[in-house]
Amino acid sequence: DRFASSASVVGDYLMANDSDGNKYTFKGPELTPAIVPFPPCPNESGWSGIAPFSTDEIWWLIDGPDYYRYDVAADALSHRGRFELRGGRIMAAGGDGALWGVRGQDYLVVLPDSDEIILKSIPPTGRGRVMHMLVADETGPLWTGPTFGQTISRVDPETGGGEQTGAVVDKGGEVYGAVAVNGKVYTASYSGADLAVYDPKLPWDQWGGINPKHLGSIQSSHNQCRPTGEMLLAGDGMLYSGWQAAYSRFGGALAKLDPDTGEITAREEPLAVSYTPPT
Repeated sequence: DRFASSASVVGDYLMANDSDGNKYTFKGPELTPAIVPFPPCPNESGWSGIAPFSTDEIWWLIDGPDYYRYDVAADALSHRGRFELRGGRIMAAGGDGALWGVRGQDYLVVLPDSDEIILKSIPPTGRGRVMHMLVADETGPLWTGPTFGQTISRVDPETGGGEQTGAVVDKGGEVYGAVAVNGKVYTASYSGADLAVYDPKLPWDQWGGINPKHLGSIQSSHNQCRPTGEMLLAGDGMLYSGWQAAYSRFGGALAKLDPDTGEITAREEPLAVSYTPPT
């Protein structure tokens, strides 16, 4: 009941992680279990992975947010940099040390001899995506979001035009529920059980934590991850969202968000009823 979540091939070795985080290494066409002759990891806990864009000559080894370049022939290990990708992924490396990746609707670039992550919008207009959620805005437009991407889109129902944002929160996944109220859009997102607010009248600066603004998460505090109950505006002016428990856990939660203060409160298993078996 487990599946391979990532795999890399370098030289004669096939390395894979399963859905539970276990690591496997095989050698040769017979897939004989093996141990890869990695160089020692500077961190005593060991390497957390090897990048899939590694080659037989150059291995890109990962230790949390730190990336290392290992020249196999020279047996030389060098620290490329520490990168807080915040939901992004590095997908390729150049011979000069440049790195490229993706994050939401943006691509990221790390120039040679630099640790700075540069985000750039993908310039072409994308094709239509399957709508994962759709809500009306009292000011006229519709707000929607696609499966995956962690983005939202504004659609003008009169003209059919609109625009798509970047990722509204750092964690990967998608926006399951949203409410447009008081000129702002409040979102509830999988997979980090995140709540955020976006003001379309202000400049976009999610990377700087300004707009959209991350209001909080109920993942670690209440063991939730997926807002399958979406988000609704109640008569008391509060925003309520229904949540599904994190993987390997049972139950759910109801979260209340005050749009005036940004305060979040949550209750696990709000529909649970205590039961005493008959004697």
